[in-house]
Amino acid sequence: MGLKEILLGKECLMHIFKERIFYISVVCGYSVYKAVYYIFLDPLRKIPGPWWAKFTDKPYKRVQFTKDTTEYSLSLHKKYGSVVRVGPKTVSRAQEKDTSFELVEYE
Repeated sequence: MGLKEILLGKECLMHIFKERIFYISVVCGYSVYKAVYYIFLDPLRKIPGPWWAKFTDKPYKRVQFTKDTTEYSLSLHKKYGSVVRVGPKTVSRAQEKDTSFELVEYE
């Protein structure tokens, strides 16, 4: 292996490393953007709910597949009130009259 091949190998590795850093920084930047949006700018930010509900609805979806959703929703409503945020774009309501509340909060 000559010196030229070693240098080309290093350049190739540096190129791959630079691309990987670019993609990692894009993913991290997007994650920070979404976090800032859901915490400070989202129209549903004032609706109470678990802290994780601002970012993901995975725990609620898991409950839907493994446990009784009714019991889980009732426990959330007892803790947070008649309108509860259970995901970034998902709201659970205990009573039908709360629909107008949701629409006003969303605007």
